Amino acid sequence: MKPKLENRKWLESIAEQVQQDAESVEQILSSYQIQPSPVVPAPKRLLIRSIFFSGDKGSDESPLPFEFRWEELSSGFWAILSDKNLRGKSTVLEVIRWMLRGRPADNLQADVRSWIKQVRLGFDLEETSFEIEVSSGSGIEGRLSRYSKTGNRRTVNSFGNEDEFEDVMSNFFMHEFRMETLPVHRSLGEAGGKIVQHGWQVLSSVLFIGTDYKVLVGELPPESGLPIRLTQMYLGVPWVSTLSSIKAVIAELNRKELARTRLQNDALESVNDRIKTLNTELDSKKQEWDKLPTIAIATNRISDLTTKLNEDRSILRKLDREIIEANSAFEAANNTLLEDRRDLQNHVDATAADGVFRALEPSCCPRCEHSISKSKKELESTSNACSLCGEAIHGDVDAAEIERNLRHRLEASKQAKSKSASQLKSLEEQQLRQQESLAELEATLLNEAKKFEKPSKRNELAKEIAVLEARIEEAGKSIPENMEKQIDLVVLEAALVETESRVKAVQEDILTKVSQAIVKYANRFGMINLTSATLRGNLSLILSKGDEQTSYSKVTAGEKLRLKVATVLAMISVGTQLGVGRYPGLLVIDSPAAQEVTATDLAQLMAGLQEVALEHEQLQVFIASIASEVILDCVKDGHTRRATGDDYLW
Repeated sequence: MKPKLENRKWLESIAEQVQQDAESVEQILSSYQIQPSPVVPAPKRLLIRSIFFSGDKGSDESPLPFEFRWEELSSGFWAILSDKNLRGKSTVLEVIRWMLRGRPADNLQADVRSWIKQVRLGFDLEETSFEIEVSSGSGIEGRLSRYSKTGNRRTVNSFGNEDEFEDVMSNFFMHEFRMETLPVHRSLGEAGGKIVQHGWQVLSSVLFIGTDYKVLVGELPPESGLPIRLTQMYLGVPWVSTLSSIKAVIAELNRKELARTRLQNDALESVNDRIKTLNTELDSKKQEWDKLPTIAIATNRISDLTTKLNEDRSILRKLDREIIEANSAFEAANNTLLEDRRDLQNHVDATAADGVFRALEPSCCPRCEHSISKSKKELESTSNACSLCGEAIHGDVDAAEIERNLRHRLEASKQAKSKSASQLKSLEEQQLRQQESLAELEATLLNEAKKFEKPSKRNELAKEIAVLEARIEEAGKSIPENMEKQIDLVVLEAALVETESRVKAVQEDILTKVSQAIVKYANRFGMINLTSATLRGNLSLILSKGDEQTSYSKVTAGEKLRLKVATVLAMISVGTQLGVGRYPGLLVIDSPAAQEVTATDLAQLMAGLQEVALEHEQLQVFIASIASEVILDCVKDGHTRRATGDDYLW
């Protein structure tokens, strides 16, 4: 099907799902820079022709010049070897990577990087030759040149710093390979995020296999979503760039939608808090309103209070009079008590004195000293008359009776006083209670009267209640409604479903063929017990070893290396077979022997790489490893650079 017709059918299918016209759908998708990609551009082959770098090792005071030159390279299997470690093998591979990417990887050590002053890398893209020249001193500068078939040289672009170098190489290869950037949404916290466009730096990672085998394809973790996109792109699966763009935009819109939802919820919470506060204030005002009496009720209450006040005042006046009377009675009782006590005391004193004088027997008159006759004394005893004055002499019986009567009278006066005091105290307590009650009643009456002193209080409350009710109604209107999903997001989600279905329709068959090829290459590399492999759409690799099932993440590091190489070769093989593969044809493997346990395993991997390189004449494979007979037997003469003994490669 022609691309334009395929694009139209894609748009119409999306439009039908969202019940919109195709033109509106196209406009929405274009606004997010989403373009259909039903046809994959034809691949171009990358071939390294020459490598040169030079500089000075050591310090500035005693520099040691060095130079590495390797020319007339072609397709096939190439090895960079040394008899010992740390002889510069990995540096050669990292220089290739640096030149092709425009930025050195972390694996290129900082001190080694500072030693290199001049670099040239020659390479071919199909039948066109190019060369990268870099001068590295205090900074980076250089140029990318193209050579015509006659040998004429023309500068494609130049650069004056590392950022420009990276931009030049990225733009060049993205244009030459006609690759699209892979947009991926990167989350930045709870509500943050952005769309990141991954270009040549990520796409080129498939060409290089280092010593970290956590990821089957490329270098970035699976959760980034990039490994599967790289696989799809290099396999030539159509619609991949469209699918990546849609997913990234949907993730960003969902982030914004989430942020909007949070803002909406915050606004709703704020409005509800405001309404709650207003309702609390309104309830308080209404309670205050309810406490205000009506005119009739207030008038009746004041009248009742006034009547009660007058009654209480009458009671108090009556109590005042009764207290005065009680005080008089108490004073009288007290005076009576004092008199009775005095009379009794006088009687007691008189009786005592009388006894003393009656005990006397005078012989003569105390005045004239005339003697008292015997007959008068005898008469005194019989007549009870005094022998001197003739007065009657009282007896003890009469005095005792009088004292008894006086004491009875005194006790009666004490009781009368106590009763009078009790009555007075009771009246005084009643008076105090009545005074307190009267004071409370007067205060109540005063408060009731004050309500009439401010007749506008009711009106003020009525206005305040009306204002609060209006504010509550207005706040209720400001509650944000649940927003419907944006039409843009609806269209994009429909586009995602439609595009994924088109990708899957092509991808399933390709992944099946790639899975079969992985088993074939892994068997060649020594994994003879691997009977089947299933590469899924999420790039998980399920493996069967006889009756045992496992996965890429669970096998040994040596097996991961072989599976990683097998996957890249399977991508190349299937892509070539179907005529849609976009893999550039370059594969660089660093230190494969570091992960192989036995010489047999290493020999099988090397032999397999040699066979594959022979099968695919446009494939160029570089490895860097410790020299061994196993590797030397698998590499053609002239296809190695070796540092023997204690020598360095450069």
